[in-house]
This record gives sequence, C-alpha cells and structure tokens, in this order.
Amino acid sequence: MKEYLARSPRSVKIVLTEDTNLAAWYAAKSYPYYVLIDRNGKIAGTHKGAGGEAALRRLLKSAGLEVE
Repeated sequence: MKEYLARSPRSVKIVLTEDTNLAAWYAAKSYPYYVLIDRNGKIAGTHKGAGGEAALRRLLKSAGLEVE
C-alpha cells in the first residue's frame, strides 16, 4: 500500500494500520467504503461503493463541510 501511495499520492489522510482491520470496524461490505470522521472522532458520514468526486463532495457537504 505504501508503494502504491508513493506512486499515486492523495490529498486526504490515509489510515494504514498493521494490527487491526478497519473494514471490519465499519462493517464494510463494498469497496471503496469511505468513512468521514470528524475532529471529535465521531462518524460524520459514510459512502459505499465508487461514486467519484461528485459522491465524495456530497458526502462532505452532508457532514457540513464545504469544499471548493
């Protein structure tokens, strides 16, 4: 994963763990599965499956975040 991210950088934070399975934490049954976590550690929104930039912008807006 680290090699992939080095070749394909992202402007969002990517959580990588070695001792836990984030997909199991959030009961992910489709991929990608986006989980938007607020500054207090609470889930602010989720999006299951591919949806491109438009879907991610809707997710951010539904959480009260405006993006340019």
